[in-house]
Amino acid sequence: MSKHTTIDQLKMLAQRTKTELAALDGKIADYGLTKQETAEDGYLATYQLTKDGAPTGDKINIPKDLLVKSASVKEVTEADQPYEGAAVGDKYIDFVINSVEGDANESHVYLAVKDLGGSVTVETATDAEVEAMLTEVFGPATEPDPEEPVGP
Repeated sequence: MSKHTTIDQLKMLAQRTKTELAALDGKIADYGLTKQETAEDGYLATYQLTKDGAPTGDKINIPKDLLVKSASVKEVTEADQPYEGAAVGDKYIDFVINSVEGDANESHVYLAVKDLGGSVTVETATDAEVEAMLTEVFGPATEPDPEEPVGP
């Protein structure tokens, strides 16, 4: 094969590619991602996928970072309160959760002591033993580093 034949083949391939690309013009969707000016209620940010500039699909909500504001060991005084399956006398941990943005939307997460496992029984667990079990499960309590930025 000569150099001349190879160059002619490359020219033909280039022309065919240009023709095929021209035929696709306007047929390939332009996808993008836009951030809403105001996030959906309860979220840090909300994004929307767009196709040719129009919204498509579900919105993407980015949750707020949450921090445990406090935690305390409590005893169930009413069956199924504060969580389903709670029996009177059961011990549980009440975590008070708040967002790092400091809004007033506190929430509670309840963790039954019996769900932690370990050698301590629900009937005999002291606050110190529950704290030790929590440390075993979640690691030691730490304070956020004030030098590190929080959030996005």
